[in-house]
Amino acid sequence: MLMRAVLLLALVGSVNQPGQAQSLSQEDFQVSGFIRGVAGYLTDDNARYLGYENEISASSQSLIGLQAEITLTPQWQFVAQYVGYTDDFMDSDLKWAYFNYRADDNWRLRLGKLRTPFFYYSDVSDVGFAYPYVLLPQVVYGVTRFDQMLGADVIMDVDLGQWRTQFEVYGGTYDGSYYTAETRFDVDSDYLWGVNATTGRGNFSARLTYYQTQLTFEQEGIGEFRQIIRDLGFNRSADALVPQGQFAIWQAGARWDTLDYFAHLELVKMRPEMPLIGNVNGHYLTLGLNKAAWTFYFTAGQSEYDKADVPQEIPLGLTPQLDQLNFAYNAVFDAIDNSDINTLSIGARWDVRHDVALKAQAIRLIGQQPGGATFNGVTPAFDNRASLILVSVDWVF
Repeated sequence: MLMRAVLLLALVGSVNQPGQAQSLSQEDFQVSGFIRGVAGYLTDDNARYLGYENEISASSQSLIGLQAEITLTPQWQFVAQYVGYTDDFMDSDLKWAYFNYRADDNWRLRLGKLRTPFFYYSDVSDVGFAYPYVLLPQVVYGVTRFDQMLGADVIMDVDLGQWRTQFEVYGGTYDGSYYTAETRFDVDSDYLWGVNATTGRGNFSARLTYYQTQLTFEQEGIGEFRQIIRDLGFNRSADALVPQGQFAIWQAGARWDTLDYFAHLELVKMRPEMPLIGNVNGHYLTLGLNKAAWTFYFTAGQSEYDKADVPQEIPLGLTPQLDQLNFAYNAVFDAIDNSDINTLSIGARWDVRHDVALKAQAIRLIGQQPGGATFNGVTPAFDNRASLILVSVDWVF
């Protein structure tokens, strides 16, 4: 699919304009890429986390990406990026396929398939070379799994005195899937839109984001299950399983970066208007040190999930069949809502060359209550705490 798009646009770019003979030169066609090799190990054999378990695995976060950039005119450019994942719960696909129009140095327009710009690292979340972590802080970056859109955004740069400021407005639709608790959900967004504002002065920068969408998502079998509950007369419970509603997401962040030290903070609030999904609050703080080719950091994070209040009409203790129905009904919500969790991590990065980085990270995961979708494959012996050890090599070319 990627090569088809590249070849098509190469042909478009080489079409002669009236009175002019134009073709793509080598400088007009650039190909780059990135590779992530990640190995991890979870210290407890009574659970899984993000596909990692109590044995060394390199199949969860490893990936390869290819990117093509074609300059069609001085103002127009086409960008396509394909990412292939080793994780069975990630869809290998085109992540970018958009036209970029730059009117001048202060504003530009992008049209096509884009990453939804939720957070600081949203655009480069697959490019491990772009950040110090092996795994981005999941208390924030794990909140929004539907991180793409088909639409447009406008980016404008302005100088407000000594403050460098960028505004971004975007809108579009989304049709795809995401996974939680190793379960696939198909997602369709009738519309989405958002605004970002980023400003900075000297070593400091700050960012604010608002995002809103109308989502419909479906898990295989949930429609039939909802109808069974309705046929039995539990209409309020059936209505709670209607997978449609509005989402609102707020994000705020701040960064302080010098040659020797850095501090990064991000916060997110998600407010869905549907019983299937509860409210989410997440935040993390990273403090780091740069020393020549080495980077060391410490991160503390927390996420809080307020499970939505759902009707409990299905009685317990009357018949075994109704008991099973009650259990299955509540299991639907447990498979979506994560439990509260605190995280502590330390990590190091070594830039071996200008294009290769070796990284290591240890993350302590402290669940605040049992259940939920934070951990998978949980046994009764699991105390809701584990450590994840990760190493990676990141290469850009």
